[in-house]
Amino acid sequence: MAENADLLSLLAEMKKSMEKGQEEMRKGQEEMKDKMEKGQEEMRKGQDERHDKERTTAPLSTTKELLLRRVNQWWISLLVLKISLNHYVSR
Repeated sequence: MAENADLLSLLAEMKKSMEKGQEEMRKGQEEMKDKMEKGQEEMRKGQDERHDKERTTAPLSTTKELLLRRVNQWWISLLVLKISLNHYVSR
């Protein structure tokens, strides 16, 4: 009978130890999940900030491109006019 009591006591200790280990694992998983969520949120914020910077600079680069096109068109028009004048004067 004493052996049964010892075995039951040992079994109860093992059960408590397993439950404690499982609880620690749950806590560790929750902490890891929280860290992952925080990391993902930081990544999202970084991406949003990068996209915001791109949005604010995009119109500037588009404006610059348009301005360069206009200047190139102006130079081409000026060259055509000069060639036409040279041709007219040389007659």
